[in-house]
Amino acid sequence: MAGNQTANTACSAEINLIERSVEYVDSHNVKYSYDYF
Repeated sequence: MAGNQTANTACSAEINLIERSVEYVDSHNVKYSYDYF
């Protein structure tokens, strides 16, 4: 059970990291799209 909990925590951390990366890319895309106007 403890091993399973650790795996879930690691998975959640990885998902959070991916979500933060997507937000970072999105914010940069918005910034660059404004540069065209």
